[in-house]
Amino acid sequence: MIRRLPLLLAALLLATGLVSPARADDFLHQPTNVRIPDTIAGFVRKDIKDLEASTPGHGVQINFAKEGAYTATLFIYTDARIRAAASLSDEFIVQAHRLSAEQVLTIAKLREPTQRSANSRRLGPTAITQARTTPEPTPMYSDFYIVYLGGRATFDKMDTWLARGHLWKLRLTRVPGSLDNDTGTDFVFGLAQLSIDGQCAPDCVAKLKPREVPAASGPASAAASAPGPTATSAPVSVPTTTAAVPSTMATRVAAAVERILKVQLDSGEPAAIETIKACYAALPTGGMAEELEGCLGQDIAFATVSNGMYRQALKGQTQPEYLTMPVLRARVMTQSQRAGYSAADSDLLARTVAKYAFEALLKPR
Repeated sequence: MIRRLPLLLAALLLATGLVSPARADDFLHQPTNVRIPDTIAGFVRKDIKDLEASTPGHGVQINFAKEGAYTATLFIYTDARIRAAASLSDEFIVQAHRLSAEQVLTIAKLREPTQRSANSRRLGPTAITQARTTPEPTPMYSDFYIVYLGGRATFDKMDTWLARGHLWKLRLTRVPGSLDNDTGTDFVFGLAQLSIDGQCAPDCVAKLKPREVPAASGPASAAASAPGPTATSAPVSVPTTTAAVPSTMATRVAAAVERILKVQLDSGEPAAIETIKACYAALPTGGMAEELEGCLGQDIAFATVSNGMYRQALKGQTQPEYLTMPVLRARVMTQSQRAGYSAADSDLLARTVAKYAFEALLKPR
């Protein structure tokens, strides 16, 4: 039985051959022979729309949602020109992606023609990312946006990839004001794995290939150009945007706190300052939420430790200005807004990261 679909729509989908039932909780997308499960990484499948009859080549639209956190829309395009494409660099794919990327903002501004929605914007150019699928990573075009829903700013992300001779496009929109720690990464990569395998375990994430942690070294030139006092120190390995990222904000921040405390113990305060600067400098324009949280976590944690040290044990010495609380607050707000957060959301992000940073500092060692 097909669930959660009106009978009329279900009959239409079956008649077109685009989607047909396989199990009680699955839909079989016949052109790709991919089974779409009821739930993927906590995202629940909602309605399915057949676009092929009205717009040939546009295939099917599948809507998902994670209550109180995200809405998501998956498109699987069937245009015959896609089958001839060997990679994302194919001219037809490049043009199709460019139009889709532009339409995100056009539709956002038309949907809410207000002064606020005019501020909807892209966060930097398209990035070519690698979904950690098996047996090989899956290349994706990834685009990041700030859009307005009900007058409130929120994040929007679009991932585009090729699989099984079809073009897959996923729009992921965060519910405005959501405090859910899920970044949606497991959902995106789970869908990518599904598009390769055709079916998967109910959560679609069990087979994901762990991210490999490259040997990373701090970008010295970027660190040197970062604002703040210069401190000389030995080269320090710093986290980059390609490093492994834990799956929740709490674990990401805790890992960042441990990294910065280790740098301080091994190499001293100047090295810790340079590590924090390099972490910010390594963020792409527009930021990546997961990596930004790590940078903020180590910054807040180390400044807190430093503040306590200079108050209690180093009373006769001057604390580096970079680590003072007023400068820290200004820096955290600046970095968050650079990543696309509003002032209010930047403050909320800082408070949430600080909570997890303090919990990590209080952890017995």
